[in-house]
Amino acid sequence: RGKMAVPKVIATVWQLGLYRLASTALTPLVILHLLRRKMGGMERAILPRLGAPTAGERRPDGKRVVWLHGASAGESVSALTLASNLEARCAGGFHFVITCGTVGGITVLKKRASALPDPVQSAITCLQAPVDLPW
Repeated sequence: RGKMAVPKVIATVWQLGLYRLASTALTPLVILHLLRRKMGGMERAILPRLGAPTAGERRPDGKRVVWLHGASAGESVSALTLASNLEARCAGGFHFVITCGTVGGITVLKKRASALPDPVQSAITCLQAPVDLPW
């Protein structure tokens, strides 16, 4: 009683600003960490993890993109099942990007996706999840 509460919107804006400042300041350390992981064989490629698309991973023209993410291999395979069922129902109206947080998970995901029928397979792109950076 008697205390004035900080409006939730102001607190959220302040927290977002702090997050952006911290993530910007720590970006060089994240890149160094990814390089170390790459040298140790725990990463395949660094640029896709930083959000840079590769030549084969462009957004298809005229389709809406749905991004599904699974932290583990099991969750990603579930997302793949969901995407293939949605593709069958939506008749080509969407392109699905499925991301996974681990190299092992993306390996399993790509292997399972390659076994899907061609129309479904061409509507799905499997990637390793990008790191959350301020750009």
